[in-house]
Amino acid sequence: MFTDLPSKYARFVCAMNLQKIKVLLCASWTFSIALDMSTHMSVSYLDTRIRLFHCGQIINLHLLAIPMYDSHTGEAMFNAIIPVLDVLCPDWKEVMLGVTTDGERKMTGSSKGMATRFQKVCSSGFMRVWCGLHQLDLVLQKAFKAARMGQFHSSMTSTIAYLRRQAKLIRTMNSTAPLLQDKRWESMLKCCTWFKSNRIKIATHLAMENPACKPPDKWWLCLTLIHLLSKRAVITFRSLESYTALVSEQVEALKRLSRDLLSVFGGRAVLDADRVNLVQLESNHVFSDDRTILVNPNTILDLLLDDGTFTIQILDSLGPDLAFELVKDFALVIANLVASVNIIEPERNNKNEALEGNTPPALPRDLIKLKGRDISALINLHRDRLHSRWSEVEIDMIEQEHAALTDLYASQAEFRRQIDEASSELKTVTAFEDAWKDVCGRFIDATSFCWRTCDYISCGKKKLSKSRLTNFSLEGALHSKQYDLLESLTGLEINE
Repeated sequence: MFTDLPSKYARFVCAMNLQKIKVLLCASWTFSIALDMSTHMSVSYLDTRIRLFHCGQIINLHLLAIPMYDSHTGEAMFNAIIPVLDVLCPDWKEVMLGVTTDGERKMTGSSKGMATRFQKVCSSGFMRVWCGLHQLDLVLQKAFKAARMGQFHSSMTSTIAYLRRQAKLIRTMNSTAPLLQDKRWESMLKCCTWFKSNRIKIATHLAMENPACKPPDKWWLCLTLIHLLSKRAVITFRSLESYTALVSEQVEALKRLSRDLLSVFGGRAVLDADRVNLVQLESNHVFSDDRTILVNPNTILDLLLDDGTFTIQILDSLGPDLAFELVKDFALVIANLVASVNIIEPERNNKNEALEGNTPPALPRDLIKLKGRDISALINLHRDRLHSRWSEVEIDMIEQEHAALTDLYASQAEFRRQIDEASSELKTVTAFEDAWKDVCGRFIDATSFCWRTCDYISCGKKKLSKSRLTNFSLEGALHSKQYDLLESLTGLEINE
């Protein structure tokens, strides 16, 4: 008699949450949306999240995961989400600020892609974002497959397949080789960590059995370097996997990753002054294909020499010439990787090309740097959205408060120090709201406008919502996780 209770509760939770989300959307003059297609057990769905600003904080919420049983074209996905938006926010075309997607053509195509369809029907100033983490994922996959002239990746795949069949070795090690997934770079880190942790046992077994898939000794050297590279990359991914990460934070994190890789692997940007000594530099450095980054192979060799006896013995067996050839090959991988990271740009134009120009102000320091004419231009770009919720008097207050903010920054040393320190802390790890703690409450309209124009989603890492959704059980679980948050938000100042 109680078998239907869980499904009823799931429906109640979903209904209550969706009603609260509708109240939030109808009260906000803008919001953004993130869309991602996923497949599980042959069932595809369109995972949908929304992001908006409310009561001094940026809120990121799961909306719905819509099953896609038939076509997965941009048109089909667009038509699937439109009825939901029509119900939850009838004037969504006037207030939606932007859309974030992955890089698939059906999402980003300049003619029929889903992002293009949203841009065509929404107000001016609409923003398109191709998640920077998705782009970094593709760049890393390309780098892994380029190592050892493309042979590293294939050797790892065949070696893993062989080792997973060795029952005796598995019992001895009490561990099984993890699978290497082509579409997830983190899988490479997991595999490299496993190989390195068990390298003595694995190398001994391969030497005794001598299977056809046995990789050459220098493969282990490449694995050591790939492992080091992956560990550096994971720091960036972990810092940005939150659903509240902003595009500006992605850009800053990618810059940190670029600097970190250059520092670790002995590289730097190519300067204009280097053109004079180009011949000399080419004799002891490796340049990226676009000639923007150079890497010193000797630094990579030093990294290997510091990796322990196992690695040193392999280097000795190779000899100096073959060892240097290997590190030169990996230096090229690093140079091209950093060059590719440097051109990652989350914001895209209607052709899905990197958007030229500056992003909207996301931090107090960014807002302060804007001139009066700049803030006026930004307001005019979003005036249609503002008019849906704000009066002309309130819109005018944005410009007046911006002027007061810049005056305060210029005239008061203590306030200037607080803003600069908060901005500096954001370059490491801190909550976005912390950067605004010294501004919020003083310049309400200006900061509210700034926050809302920069709150488009940057596609944090998917967790539970990457599972299949074909009934209310999972949807109920997803909405239950954010029930308390929604209850507290709508209870502050919004009456249903």
